[in-house]
Amino acid sequence: MAKPARYDIDTYQNDTWPVGDGGETIFTVYDVATEGTRTAKDLTGATFFGDIKANTGPSETVIATFTFDLKNQITDTGQFSIRLTAAQTANLVTGTYRYDVGARFASGDVQTYVQGVVTSTTRVTDVP
Repeated sequence: MAKPARYDIDTYQNDTWPVGDGGETIFTVYDVATEGTRTAKDLTGATFFGDIKANTGPSETVIATFTFDLKNQITDTGQFSIRLTAAQTANLVTGTYRYDVGARFASGDVQTYVQGVVTSTTRVTDVP
């Protein structure tokens, strides 16, 4: 498998991310069957995981954990989305964090699909 895709996130403490109509960021996973072609990977049965940490390493404290949505694998094969609720971004004070997102399959295989930096700004006004 290739290296995980790089996708950096810019968010605001106590805000839902991403902001917008769908409130989610959708990724599509592809299997590279033969050179020059790609087929969307069926993610049925996969369990997704992803944390935001101040630094990398297994002993680092988890600041936030993503919420995942596996799309319909018949009509939207290979698609999953990630998002953060306002409660999940509550601990993201001004700073730069690291994250990655992966999946464990029924076969036991583990793949990391997305990684990057989360930049957060501390909220000035209290949320009512």
